[in-house]
This record gives sequence, C-alpha cells and structure tokens, in this order.
Amino acid sequence: MDEHVTHHPSASSDAWSHAMLGEQNFWSAKGFLAWWYRVSAPPPAPLGATFQQRDLVRRGRIASAILLFLAAILLLVAPLGWFGPNKQILYTALIVWATIAVCVVLNRRKHVNLVGCLLCLAVNTGMYVSILRAPGGLGVDDKDILYLLVFSELLLGAILPASWIVIPLVVNLAFSVCALTLLPHTPALTGLLQSSQFLIVFRVFQMHLLITGVLWILNIHARESVQRANQAEEVARLQRDMGHLATARVQEAEQLTQAVEGLVQTLTQVMRGSLQARVPNQHGGSFWALGALLNSLLTRYQRAVMDAREVQLLRLTVHQHKTTHQIASQLTREQALVQEAIVEALREQCPLRLPEEVVLLEPFLHPLLGCRIVSPSVAMPTTWTESPLPAGNVTASIPPEVSFLSPSMPVREAPLHMQETLVLGARPLMESETPLRPFTPTQHQFMVSPTSFKGTNGDHA
Repeated sequence: MDEHVTHHPSASSDAWSHAMLGEQNFWSAKGFLAWWYRVSAPPPAPLGATFQQRDLVRRGRIASAILLFLAAILLLVAPLGWFGPNKQILYTALIVWATIAVCVVLNRRKHVNLVGCLLCLAVNTGMYVSILRAPGGLGVDDKDILYLLVFSELLLGAILPASWIVIPLVVNLAFSVCALTLLPHTPALTGLLQSSQFLIVFRVFQMHLLITGVLWILNIHARESVQRANQAEEVARLQRDMGHLATARVQEAEQLTQAVEGLVQTLTQVMRGSLQARVPNQHGGSFWALGALLNSLLTRYQRAVMDAREVQLLRLTVHQHKTTHQIASQLTREQALVQEAIVEALREQCPLRLPEEVVLLEPFLHPLLGCRIVSPSVAMPTTWTESPLPAGNVTASIPPEVSFLSPSMPVREAPLHMQETLVLGARPLMESETPLRPFTPTQHQFMVSPTSFKGTNGDHA
C-alpha cells in the first residue's frame, strides 16, 4: 500500500545538525569583531529554524559589521566637516552616529529590515542635506557627493533582499539629475556643465547602475549559496535520520520475528497439551495487544478443556450408576424369578428349572439345576449328629434364602434362628434310636420346610 509519508525531523536530529553544521561553527569566537557580534548582532538561530530565520540572522550579522565600519568611516568624515567650509558634513556625521546607536539596539532585537531602512535614510539624508545646503550653491567638489549616494544602495543591498535595491537606485538617480540641472551651481560648476554635462550625468548613471547591478547579482548568489548550504545541511540530517530509521527498522524486524516465534512456540506447546503455556507479556511490544488477546483465549480454552474433562468424568460416573442400577434391578427381577422357580419345583415335586430370563444368577445356581426339592416329614431337632453324612447327602440351612452344604462337611449344632432346615438324603436321629444306615436315593432330593416358601395365595407349599 503506497502512502505519502511526511518526515518530521526529530529533536535529536536537529540538535545534531545544529551542533555539526550550524552557522555558529563558522563564526570566530575571539577578537574584537566576535565581541561586537555578541553585542549588536541577533542571537544564533534556534534548533529547527527555518530558512527565513537563518537568513535573518545572517543579514543581521552583516548589518552589525556594516554599523561598525560605518561608524569608523565617519571618524574620518567628521574632521572634513569640522575644518572644511561645509559644516553640514559634520552634522550629517553626528546624525548618522546617532542612527547607528539606535540601529545597534534594533539589530540585536532582530529588526534587521528596519535597520537597513534607517541606515539608508540616514546616509542619503545627510548627503542630500550637504548638497542642498552647500554654501554658494553646488560646487565642483560638492558634485562628487552624487557619486557617494551609491553607499545607500550598497547598505540596503547588503542588509535587505536584492529587490529592495531598486528603490534607492531610482531615488538617487532622480536626485542627481535634479541637482545637476535644477539646483543653483557655482560659476566653476556651471562652466564645467556647459562643456561636460552629459559626461558627468553619464558617469553618475554608470556608477549607480554598475554597482547596483553587481550588488544585486551578489545578493542573489549569496542567497542561493545559503539555500544550498541549508539544503546540504538538511540532506545530511535526512541521511542521518534515514540511517537511524534503517537501524530502527532492522531492530523492529528482529523484534517482530522474536514476537512471532514466541507466538508459534506458545501455540505449539498448547497443541502438545501444555495448557498453562502463555505468550510472554511484553508491554509496549509490537504484538503486545495480540499477545494479551491470545492469552485470554488460551485461558478460556484451558477452562473449556477442564470443563470438558469434568463433563466426561460425570458422564462416566452417571453411566456407571446407570449400569449398577440396571444390574441391581436385574438381580431383583431374577431373584423373584428364582424364588418362583423354587416354589414351583417344591409344589410340583419336580427338578429345579430356571427361566431363561435368569442370567446373572444362573452361574451361582447352575449346580442346583435338575435337583428335586423334597419337604421334610418330621420336624427337625436343634441337635445334629457329629458324624459326617454319607456321600451324596447335602444339608443346607435357609433363613429365608437357600444355602447348601458340602457332603463332606460335618453336621454341627444348628443356630437358634435356623428352625427350618432343608435336609438332603438323611433325617436326624432320636435319642432312643440307634443309628441307621444312610438313605440312598436314586436322585438328589431336597427336604424343605413348608414355611420356607409360600405360594402366591399365602398357603404353604
């Protein structure tokens, strides 16, 4: 995506360019002229100053130097007015000195354009007054002041922009023509003008036009040189900024690469099962906001996984409870079916047969399948013989349920709560009877008390 990016120089770049390429590096810090600049010239341009501000400081320093040399030249002009016949020259020197004092203050406060105008007016006014108030009229020596009017053009062209030179040029040429043609002259100048008036006027024009033209060209080239210097300084600063920017871009690219690698590593750890992995908190980094959002999503994902595991565990527990309940219900139903089968076998005096629905209890009751259940003919005593039963005889006690004894197990005294007994193949001995040989049936038989099982109508089987 193409965008127009405006480069704004940073404070550090301005400070560097000002310290390395500023005008103050080319100014002399010692001597009388340096002291005079510190007193009368504007202060150096600040950091990040524009071309206009720098050009103002440059012209202010030129004005400061001109004020100094103009004051020194007036020291030579003043004696001419003091000792010469034209006292107006002395008054002009005094007026210009006063103007220089005012211009020093104004120039220090950066009123450079006003300083140039005041100097031009002071110099021209002094010369105009000297010509107008010349004793006896304009003489041969006084006409040379017309050549000196070019000073105002020099001052104005050096301090102000080049376009301002046209104003004093036109005024000075017009005044020179009027002075040579309209003002009163001395007889010597009148005789000279009769023979050389055109030559004198031509020389005045030649002097003003040549000097003003050269000054105008120098002024323009000076401003162009200053602009080139400013552009060179700006280019150097921009090159430095671009170097810093390239370095910053490289560092930013490295930071982005590290941030992306951190994100990839975090996501890889999460994919491998490490739900506690988080993106490192880099406040102010490139992906700081993205990392915060990703950490929030990872936290929610961790909670969702934990909730899913809990739900899965709950489902397994519920399934186990359901299975247990189904088994318990099945056992209850099978118990009722077994009980009905035993009651039916006891009533019909037929071998025990279990329904097909009996599945869970079938392995436990499998040894009883095909056995006949028989009721005892007499009541069973509470004392039993200590001798073991013959082979094939089984004794079982049924409180309400049925239990069976192994044929090799000795018969001991029955508990008090076992008053109803199921005897297989034997009956107890009375005290007056002698032991009989064991009863050997043709098939297994069970002897069950009638009260152990009841029919559906409440009668004994």
